[in-house]
Parts: sequence; C-alpha cells; structure tokens
Amino acid sequence: MGVIPLSVLFAAYMFSEPVPFSLWNPPGEAGVYAVLVRDPKIKPKKYRPIYFGESSNLSEPGLLKTHPRYMCWLKEGGTESGLFAAAHPMPRATTDRRVAVAVELIEQYDPYCNY
Repeated sequence: MGVIPLSVLFAAYMFSEPVPFSLWNPPGEAGVYAVLVRDPKIKPKKYRPIYFGESSNLSEPGLLKTHPRYMCWLKEGGTESGLFAAAHPMPRATTDRRVAVAVELIEQYDPYCNY
C-alpha cells in the first residue's frame, strides 16, 4: 500500500494533492476520488471539483480515461491537460460507506459532471 500525501480538504475529507490526469498514480486501495479543474476564484487551492466518485481500487486501469463521464470532464477542462485528480483513501471502508461519502460531497459541492 502506497502513501498519498494529503493536502486538499473537501467538506471534512482530506484529499491528496491534485495532480494532472497523466501523472495520477494512486495506490491500489479503496477510496473516493475527485476530478478537478483549475479555478483561480477558489482559495487557497485553486481547484474546483467537477466530479466525485468511489472505487474499491483507485489504481484500477482506466478508472479515469474509460469512465462514462470522461467527455463531460473534457468539456469542463477544455483538454485533458486541464483535468486533475485527487483521492481520499478509505482502505477499509465498505462500498456503502464510500458511496455515502461521495453522495455527501456531491450534495455539498454540486459538481457539474455528477449529473
């Protein structure tokens, strides 16, 4: 199991430092993930969530690029280089718990691509 440096707070959940899609390499554990775009209006970290999801394996091949909402993410980010990902590790959480956290974040942040 790898270590994810945590640095972005969404609601009460600490997420990893956002990284470009091409550099995202999370450990193979369960958690909630965020797809983000840069937004200079947001302080102190300049990222706006456009999607929250959950996975039993954050390092699952193709988790992001084969996702059914990928085209929505591209529309919001302009290009893939405008997209970032961050993770909230939940290695021992049940699927129901991960889904509950994702739903809580979706309700609070109303990310465009979750609809």
